[in-house]
Amino acid sequence: MYIGGTNANGVAVVEFDSPTGKPPDAMIVTVGPWTEDVSRLLSAAVWDVSANFSQIRLRNNNGEWVANHPIRFSWLAIWSRP
Repeated sequence: MYIGGTNANGVAVVEFDSPTGKPPDAMIVTVGPWTEDVSRLLSAAVWDVSANFSQIRLRNNNGEWVANHPIRFSWLAIWSRP
């Protein structure tokens, strides 16, 4: 679970340790937990992924990036076995 906020570009940074030294093969992000109404107004996009962090961007239902906004989301990173 990430609890924090977005920066001026609507980005939240999730840090993690890669078990393979490479970026994850897949990453899933879900907004919330918030009320159902708020969750429908916001979406999260995996914007950039590296071996140690991922940038998640928050977008509103008008398609605009949401800057300097508090955010909570769950995330899951998946690596294939070498």
